[in-house]
Amino acid sequence: MCEQVIEKLFALTHAYGIELTIIDVSLNDNLLSRYGEYIPVLEIEDKVLRSPFDDERMRLFLDKHS
Repeated sequence: MCEQVIEKLFALTHAYGIELTIIDVSLNDNLLSRYGEYIPVLEIEDKVLRSPFDDERMRLFLDKHS
């Protein structure tokens, strides 16, 4: 699922003017304990969209917070 989200985000990055940074949560104990069951996670500044989410929720999140 994470790979699918990353592919979609790369496609949307240009349209929203977002600089995309990908962090493997599973390699960071702090992030894993914080988001483990909600991976993948999107974060813009201090706003977080936790899984599960569909394409429409992802676009709405980007519209609202980018």
